[in-house]
Amino acid sequence: MNKLENKKKILIISEKSDVHVKRVLSFIDKDKVDIDIIGMKILEDNGYFVEVNQQNTYLFKTKNKKNDYYDICWWRKPRYIEISEKFLKDPNLYHIVNSEKNNFFKSIILNINIKKWVNNISDIDKSNYKLLQLKLISEYNSDFLNVPKTIVTNNKNIIYKTFKKSFIMKSLNNQKLGIKNIGLKSTLTNIDNIKKINLNSCPVICQEFIDKAYEIRVTIIGKKIFAVKIFSHSEKSKIDFRTDYKNLTYEACELSKEIKNILLKINKYYKLNYSAIDLIVDKDEKIYFLEINPNGQYLWIEDATNLSISLEIAKFLENY
Repeated sequence: MNKLENKKKILIISEKSDVHVKRVLSFIDKDKVDIDIIGMKILEDNGYFVEVNQQNTYLFKTKNKKNDYYDICWWRKPRYIEISEKFLKDPNLYHIVNSEKNNFFKSIILNINIKKWVNNISDIDKSNYKLLQLKLISEYNSDFLNVPKTIVTNNKNIIYKTFKKSFIMKSLNNQKLGIKNIGLKSTLTNIDNIKKINLNSCPVICQEFIDKAYEIRVTIIGKKIFAVKIFSHSEKSKIDFRTDYKNLTYEACELSKEIKNILLKINKYYKLNYSAIDLIVDKDEKIYFLEINPNGQYLWIEDATNLSISLEIAKFLENY
């Protein structure tokens, strides 16, 4: 058996240009592990193929290399697919090509024999449903973690009865728009604005507006929890901090034992070993759950606070 066969095999689903991956790799002992990074750009530049042999075993190959087994896979964040200009002229072609490329890419990964996942693809998909997230928190019936008053509807009359003035509108899933894949952000709106919108064919989440003192971004790796207060210093960031990063400040903090236990229960329910969870705290220090993201970004938090998140991910990949 050669030296390479003794190494732990790690598969990372992202791009080699991903700064999160680069930071994590800087903490990994390359003498102990064999690391492959697979992303959409490599697919486009080099070509992959899936072969079914006579024993009906699926083999995934890139050029002359056979990738059929890994000890652990980290589905980090493959870059969003960009479609050639010629397909943009025909919306039908755009959606067909986009769907085919996405399905092919996931099929490739699912055909590999992977012993363990940081987060399995199916668990990532399941955990992205925001309504289920809120339902879970509500069922804990906790005095420590609350859920904002929330409805999902395409009926304006329901909205009128539920909210008197301003409220937050957001999408049901983490949608991306157009070829640049810009994410939809939360929007502060009011009853008068809703009267101008046709909601019949597209339900939305409507949620009470919490006058926040700050938000908390919680990053979980295994059972290790990193919590950071996020303070907003502009009107835009008070609605959704993702809209104005330059007007944010940060402070590492410690969560109560009760809050930690609830958040770990959520991860366990979804079978996640990594997640980014957003909480919001009002002026009376009442804590509300907003959402969980199984692939949430964290590097900007690490850089602002010097928390060792990347190191913890590296240790998890090496030892899980």
